[in-house]
Amino acid sequence: MPGQHVRTMALFCEDDFDELHRRLYELCKAHVVTIDTLAHWLNIEPRQGMENVLMKTMDDRSRDVFTTDLFKSVRLELEREHEAGEPYGLLILDNISQHFQINHNDLVTVNRVVNILTRLAMDYDIGILLLGHTAKALDSQFAGSMAWSDAVRSRLLFARVEVDGMDTAEAVLKRMKANYAGRDTIPMRYDAGVFKRTDTRAEDKVEQIRRDKRNARERSRGAARARQADGARPAREQQADGA
Repeated sequence: MPGQHVRTMALFCEDDFDELHRRLYELCKAHVVTIDTLAHWLNIEPRQGMENVLMKTMDDRSRDVFTTDLFKSVRLELEREHEAGEPYGLLILDNISQHFQINHNDLVTVNRVVNILTRLAMDYDIGILLLGHTAKALDSQFAGSMAWSDAVRSRLLFARVEVDGMDTAEAVLKRMKANYAGRDTIPMRYDAGVFKRTDTRAEDKVEQIRRDKRNARERSRGAARARQADGARPAREQQADGA
């Protein structure tokens, strides 16, 4: 299924502006686009060193979940753009441990958090991408309660490929759970600041973009040369053509 362009709001709790700009620059270069073209589509908020809690309980024993002023400001932005006819289609929250001040091992509490996010997604017709770290245990896929997996519609796992216990430049993006799709794996490699797909489909897509841009430039140059040649012809010939 082809991808769809949607406006995206992203809250990054562990990165500052310069770091996010550097990453975005490398991504744009790899995908043959400019940062300017993303101005309308991408609303990135660097929140390193700020108060990032979206939901919380009174203490670890409580299961009553309260939303914060930050959550209310996110909802207000989604509502404002939705009513203006330029709605967001994706909300990225990075990461779970900073955004939710709860007992992450409690199934009931995690379910309540996911339900509040689900209501937000339904109200504004958006997808929500939650980013989280894995636990320290070997082969861990996520940290905390199983509800972080059971209560959502899909779950992805991004993992480095290790050789003899050491990370390599290779990585994989695996679909570990999907209610409406099969499981699959995308091989990737870290190159020039970007994780790039290494399967031929990705390479063909990038090359097609480059070919299309080269062809567009050639057509533009050809049209410009034709206009210049037409302008250099004697006025008598141009009048004859018009007659």
